[in-house]
Amino acid sequence: MVARHALLPNDWALLRAAQDGDDEAFSRLFAQHYPLVFSIALRITGRLEDAEDVTQEVFLQLYHRPPARDSDAGIRPWLARVAANVARNMLRQQRRLAARTQRYGQLEQPIADEPIELAIARRETAAFVRQLLDGLPERDRLLLSLRAAGLSYREIADALDLRESSIGKLLARAEERFRARYAELSGEELA
Repeated sequence: MVARHALLPNDWALLRAAQDGDDEAFSRLFAQHYPLVFSIALRITGRLEDAEDVTQEVFLQLYHRPPARDSDAGIRPWLARVAANVARNMLRQQRRLAARTQRYGQLEQPIADEPIELAIARRETAAFVRQLLDGLPERDRLLLSLRAAGLSYREIADALDLRESSIGKLLARAEERFRARYAELSGEELA
């Protein structure tokens, strides 16, 4: 049985055509895989602007340094892996910058133009989820982010270079650690 998000027969043909200068072919690849890449980037970075930047970088890499065709995995797991890596690198850079900024006593960026209650609630929720995720091992954060982005077990395995048979157990453990961390920080149990 073929997975729901299995390699589409035209992905490689579209990529070859794009490399040969066919802008329409690349546009089709972009449209087809944008939701996945953006979703992963947003789940890891937690900010729309950062997710857009990550997504743009991922598609630039697809265009300039595409995956080797020697794998049956296809373009989708490659895009997931690159999106996760680019997003993690962006977070590392932001953390270094934030540490530097804090050292020098500069103020945090102002809240975007939206109702103040919504902005505060969104920031608090995002900060709490980020705090929960930051307390987890990196592999757990990646597993949860890729699964939440809709990747199949096989695609997660391909993206993280793991055995597909171990993904279910690894995800269950990651979810258990997330729930425990939630209970620890909030004093409440997750359903």
